[in-house]
Amino acid sequence: MKAGPWKPDEIALLVDLRAQGAAINDIAERLNRTVASVHGKLNHIRAERRPRPKAKMGRPPITPPPDDHRIAALAARDRRLALAPRDLTASLLGDPLPGYSALDRREGRA
Repeated sequence: MKAGPWKPDEIALLVDLRAQGAAINDIAERLNRTVASVHGKLNHIRAERRPRPKAKMGRPPITPPPDDHRIAALAARDRRLALAPRDLTASLLGDPLPGYSALDRREGRA
């Protein structure tokens, strides 16, 4: 089997044979190349001919929420920070503050 870069005349013959409907195995045998190299070259040629997608201009800008929501969020944060943790273990392990656990919300203690 031949190794090394493809020559322009080999690429032209590859394209012509494939356009005529020749099987990949037959093309590989005629060009003295491996089937994998013929597959790879055909995929490379197809990729070169494929139109490239347009570049994206990034994400749209994030619009901040209205001031009402910001004020309410800051007030909720201040209420949470004012609460004392249940005990030392809760503060070390990150247990939710009183009234903010899923159980408290389900039972209406929030």
